[in-house]
Amino acid sequence: MTFRLQTNLHRILLCSAVLLFLPLIRLHAEDVKIVKVLDSNLFELKDGREIRLAHVEAPSLSDSNKKLAFFALQIKMYAKGQFLGQMLTAEFFQPAENNSGPIPVRLVQKFLLKTVCYNLHYLESGYGKYIAEPDTLHAAAYREAEMEAKSKSRGIWNEEYYLPDAPDAYLLDLTYGAGHYSDWNGFYQEIRINARKWGSGNGFGIRMGVFITEQENRTGEYKKDLDGLWLNPYFVKDGKYFGVEPGILFIRVPDAEIKKLIWDFFLIPNLEVKAGLIKRFYLSFDFVTDLPYSPATFGLNYIKEKPYMKLWLGYTPDIDEQRMVSLKAEGIILRNLLVNLEGIHFDRFSIHEKTYGWRVGLGYVFQ
Repeated sequence: MTFRLQTNLHRILLCSAVLLFLPLIRLHAEDVKIVKVLDSNLFELKDGREIRLAHVEAPSLSDSNKKLAFFALQIKMYAKGQFLGQMLTAEFFQPAENNSGPIPVRLVQKFLLKTVCYNLHYLESGYGKYIAEPDTLHAAAYREAEMEAKSKSRGIWNEEYYLPDAPDAYLLDLTYGAGHYSDWNGFYQEIRINARKWGSGNGFGIRMGVFITEQENRTGEYKKDLDGLWLNPYFVKDGKYFGVEPGILFIRVPDAEIKKLIWDFFLIPNLEVKAGLIKRFYLSFDFVTDLPYSPATFGLNYIKEKPYMKLWLGYTPDIDEQRMVSLKAEGIILRNLLVNLEGIHFDRFSIHEKTYGWRVGLGYVFQ
C-alpha cells in the first residue's frame, strides 16, 4: 500500500513537472524561407508568419534615438544579405503566454563544415541585448555571447552607436585683454565677444571686438585711440580626424590717416585647419583666426572632455622679424561656466624690447 502511494506520488510529481516546464521545451523545427526583412529583428516567412530571434532585443528602425535607428538599418541590411533566398531552420518554442505578435525562434543555417545560430551571432556581434524568454535550453550560451560583445565593446555596447546626441548648446563669452606692442610705442586694450555652437561638430559662430591703443606721440605724451573694430563670422566642420574652420574677417579702421589709403573697412579670409584626433589631440594651422594671437600660426591642441578643458600652444615662426608664442587655456567650472586665460609673447631677434599681451575671459554655456 505504501509502495503504491509512493509510486502514485512520483507520477503526480512527474506530470506536474512536465506541465510546469512544457513551455520551456522546443516544440518542433522546420525549414523556412524568409521573404522580407521588416526590421533588424523582424522577418516575414513565405507563408505570411512573422518571426523574430528569441532572446535578442535589437534596436529598431523606428527608434527615436537617431543613432540606434541608423544602427538598426545596418543590422537590417546584414539580415537581408544573410537570410533572403536562403533555406534556414527555425526552431519554434511555445511562448509563455498566448500572443499574437511575432513568433520567437532559434534561427539556424547549416553549412558544409559548420552550423550557424543567428541568435548567438546577433548577441556576439552586439546587434542586440540578451532578454529572458521561456526557452531556457540555450540561455547560458546566449548570456556568454552577450558578455563577449560587451567585453569587446561591439555594436550597441559601443557608446558611439547607442548614446543619443547631446542636445544643442551654445556659448557666449566675454574676454578682456591688454598688452604692449613695441611697434606702436605704447600699450593696447581689447574687448572680445564670441558666440558659437558649443562642442565639436558642425556649427556657426561669430566673433566681435574692439581694439584701443595708447601710443606715444611726438611730444612724448600718450594718446588713447579706438584703433579698430572687427567682426568675424565663421563656420566649423569637424570630423573624427580632420576639421576646418573658414571665415571672413571684417575690419573697420577709424583712423583718418589710414582711411586716405584704404576703405572704411576691408575683408580678410581666415582659416583654421586641424588634423589628428579632433576630440583629443591634434595639430592645427591658423591664418588670421585671432588677431593678434594667430596671424599665421602652427598649434598643438589638447582636449579633455569630462570635465571639459582645452589647451592650445601656438607658434608663429616669423612676423616682422619677430617670433611669437601664444597660449590659450579654457575649462568648464560650476557645470556651465567657462573660464579662459590667454597669453602672447613676441621676441625680437635684434632688439631686446619685448612685446607681450594677456587675456582673461568668462563665458556661459546655454543648454
